[in-house]
Amino acid sequence: TISNNNNIQISNLKSFPNLKGLPEVVVYALKILWQFGTLLVCLCQLPKPDFVCVQNPPSIPAIFTTFLIAKLRGARLIIDWHNYGYSMLALKHGLKHWIVHLCQRYEFLLGQFADINICVSDTFAKNLNVHLIK
Repeated sequence: TISNNNNIQISNLKSFPNLKGLPEVVVYALKILWQFGTLLVCLCQLPKPDFVCVQNPPSIPAIFTTFLIAKLRGARLIIDWHNYGYSMLALKHGLKHWIVHLCQRYEFLLGQFADINICVSDTFAKNLNVHLIK
């Protein structure tokens, strides 16, 4: 199993604290900053990798954080696409919500900067290609 593999190190990230009484958009922004910071610190403490692999979703802030780490540490970025994060967000907010559009642009833009994109099906690969993600 993964947990018993000597070549795999599992790092636990601190959970985002439960904030009550703040507007939802403020909580989202703070949570993104929290996750970015904790993931960045964790990844900086690891030995220099040849590859950084991230599964999508979740895309925010994971894709940007791993992209940044890969560039700073001279590694190649691999995105393992299982779905689009924006489409999952659309289940809650609807496809026309501004946050869904922002997240869609984020995924399509950063996906273009990955060194390698892999995905779960040929159909998904064709859809990635439509958005210039090779």
